[in-house]
Amino acid sequence: MTTPVHLYEDGEWELITESDEVQQYGVWLYSDNKILWTVRVNGKIHHDPNPVLSATANEFQLREKDGSVTTFRRIAP
Repeated sequence: MTTPVHLYEDGEWELITESDEVQQYGVWLYSDNKILWTVRVNGKIHHDPNPVLSATANEFQLREKDGSVTTFRRIAP
């Protein structure tokens, strides 16, 4: 995915398109070296816990349920 994920300090996250439309919204929580993503899809709440493999000031990597690794990089403002 190349759509930026905006992570906010208050625990909210958003996928925002280039035209500044919110494509998806949810909440996140860091606990026990995992990020727990929570989102409502089709009226149901889904929780997706992902172990954090590495983290620096500008990047972190998560292990997905299927075993793949997702890398998140800070975008300069």
